[in-house]
Amino acid sequence: LIDGRIVDKLIGRRSHEGSLQYLVCWYGVPEEDATWVNAEKLVRIFISVV
Repeated sequence: LIDGRIVDKLIGRRSHEGSLQYLVCWYGVPEEDATWVNAEKLVRIFISVV
């Protein structure tokens, strides 16, 4: 859960301004509305859930 949204799947990755980012497809949202999220933020959220 990130900013009130549920991650459905990761559909891409890139390096942006020296940081790794993943293209996140959100549950219930079309893939064309996926957004880039910093990897560090994803890791922090996933660790807190597990």
